[in-house]
Amino acid sequence: MFRVFVGIRPLLAGVCACGGMLLGCSSDDPPAEPRCLAAPGPLDCNGSYGYDPATDSLQPTFAEAYRFTFKPRCASPGCHSGGSPAGGLQLQSENEAFDSLHANGSNGIPRVTGGDISCGMVIVRIETHGEEWSMPRGTQLSDPDLCSVRHWINNGAER
Repeated sequence: MFRVFVGIRPLLAGVCACGGMLLGCSSDDPPAEPRCLAAPGPLDCNGSYGYDPATDSLQPTFAEAYRFTFKPRCASPGCHSGGSPAGGLQLQSENEAFDSLHANGSNGIPRVTGGDISCGMVIVRIETHGEEWSMPRGTQLSDPDLCSVRHWINNGAER
């Protein structure tokens, strides 16, 4: 009897996903979080920090990204700090934040991939607005802050 139930469960899930009307499945489910953006955000933008006059380019450091964006916008209690940070992403201290951002999320997807501003959980979540998985929750980063984070990642996401 147990084997039959286990065998039917995937079948019912497949019917729901493939047509759904028989079981009353909704086609209004929110879209799944993508692994990559359809198109990366622009690099010809004005950052809020990281301008290097010697090269006339944005070269934000991780220390700046942490101090000006990640800590004030993401490391608040109930989000990415404390004993049980959301999604396991710990941004309470600069060292923890760097290590946590460079690890894979609980779903196995990299959070940040240096040099890639199209793929990774962080860039997808901060670039996408209006989804339940968009970050920061209930708001969005300013264009200059987003630009600086984008440049930090594009420049290799180094320390």
